[in-house]
Amino acid sequence: MQMLWTLADELEYRPEKLKQLAGRYSEAAWAATRGERLQFYPSDRVLKQVIIRLQRDQACLHLQSKANKPG
Repeated sequence: MQMLWTLADELEYRPEKLKQLAGRYSEAAWAATRGERLQFYPSDRVLKQVIIRLQRDQACLHLQSKANKPG
């Protein structure tokens, strides 16, 4: 779960975006996945899918920032 929120924070994604990426669970459920005492835990399959999508978005963000650098 730590990896999910590290990536989401870097991308400035909120629970509503995680809901969109996952196609499952409510915004409140995704918000409840944060913190030391989790109140909700998505299925392993959904968690892996969302992390993969976050990693893809992160890679695209890095490519865009490189493309926008002068020089």
